[in-house]
Amino acid sequence: MVSIIIPTYCNLALLQQALEGIKSQQGVEYEVIVVDDSPNDEISNYVSNNHDLRYFHNKPSLGAVKNWNYGISLARGQYIILHHHDEYLKDEGYLQNVINALNSNDVVITNIKVDRGEGYNYLSVPNWLKCIFIRIPSLLLINNLIGPCACVAFKKEISQFFDTNLVWKVDSEWYYRIFRKNKRIYLKEVCVYSTHGHNGQITGTIDVYKSSIKDIEYLRGKYSSCYMKVILYISKLIEKYKNRK
Repeated sequence: MVSIIIPTYCNLALLQQALEGIKSQQGVEYEVIVVDDSPNDEISNYVSNNHDLRYFHNKPSLGAVKNWNYGISLARGQYIILHHHDEYLKDEGYLQNVINALNSNDVVITNIKVDRGEGYNYLSVPNWLKCIFIRIPSLLLINNLIGPCACVAFKKEISQFFDTNLVWKVDSEWYYRIFRKNKRIYLKEVCVYSTHGHNGQITGTIDVYKSSIKDIEYLRGKYSSCYMKVILYISKLIEKYKNRK
């Protein structure tokens, strides 16, 4: 069984879209865990009669990263996917493809198509470059070429929690820890879909540059090897360059 964790916050329409995509999946046993950080009861009222999922409403709110970790702690399946409410599935065989690949791998990475209101587009990253970053996961601390967490499925036995001290590099540092010692495969033809530009999107609520620099300084203390310090120094230079543009 695969545990699909959906952290959600104040956007019922996106949650409904995510749930519909999961319900369309064929031939796979799964559980859906919704961890709701909303201060209101709109989502709670919607799912109250839905017995096909496990629902948990945080009161008070935990904050994004702690909510993700809470969802992971609730998983009962052999495999885990953290599937944010602004991601969704269109291919009915998505989960089947992922689980088939997990039979011989610890981690499966899928591709991402982004909906910015003008149709669907892949992230502007060549697949050959993404493959290099997956092969050498420390490079993800320079730039997250994977996309959202929904693109990563993994065996529960290698589960890791997100580092709650991080803001902008929280995804890529988590990928680094999960990828580095485990067998992984990239399914470039298998896609998650992601909605961008909606109200409440985390990237629109933080100062990306300041958060990145703060995260890099924290990671320089967490990872003390000379190699990692070089990686993080390069990351800092790139963030400064992007901030000047």
